[in-house]
Amino acid sequence: MTFRNPSLGLLVGLGALLLGFPLVEQSEHARTVLNVLGVVVGLLATRMVLHRWADQLFFACLYWLLEFARPGSFISAYPVRASGEITWYEYVYFSFTTLSTTGFGDTTPRTSFARAVVMTEQFTGVMYVALVIAHLTSLAATRKLR
Repeated sequence: MTFRNPSLGLLVGLGALLLGFPLVEQSEHARTVLNVLGVVVGLLATRMVLHRWADQLFFACLYWLLEFARPGSFISAYPVRASGEITWYEYVYFSFTTLSTTGFGDTTPRTSFARAVVMTEQFTGVMYVALVIAHLTSLAATRKLR
């Protein structure tokens, strides 16, 4: 089965996850369901990483997996949970602030490996902006020649 615009489906799925998570983050079962759905959407998005906006979700899942494998890789100054455990939604938020180079500083990588992954996302974000500008410039140049 093929979809005409799979990136639209992923965008809607990501939007639903982002808007839905704060509503259920206090419920363990609902949070688990949304985390599983987030991983599914993340796996689907990794197929499109080179073509679309899915970098944020890919890196959010990567951060979550890194924290799962090596607890303490990240720390949040303002955790949502009283336990201080960082939620998947916070990793998505961290990924968006990192890729957009906003970098509020409320979530911080603590280990060298986590910092290396974050630097990879920062580099990806800068290159993405450079590619968009180059593409827009080439479109403008082509239009001028007509």
